[in-house]
Amino acid sequence: KPENRIIDLLYRNESGWQIIDFKTDSIHSCEQKELLLQRYAVQVRRYKAIIQSKLSSAVKAAICFLDDRGEVNVVEV
Repeated sequence: KPENRIIDLLYRNESGWQIIDFKTDSIHSCEQKELLLQRYAVQVRRYKAIIQSKLSSAVKAAICFLDDRGEVNVVEV
């Protein structure tokens, strides 16, 4: 699946700048989740580095899996 190179959500709260990238893959096992996490983490870390360089500020980043075995799960990367 190709990257669309668009940050899904960038916002600032009391903890600083945050990136959340939403993923719609249906996850059926821990192994599948780990593979997806490895693949998507590269993309999200790239977003994080770009935003940090543009804002000259620390940025936290996370992947939000919308269907992790029927639940929503957010994983910081």
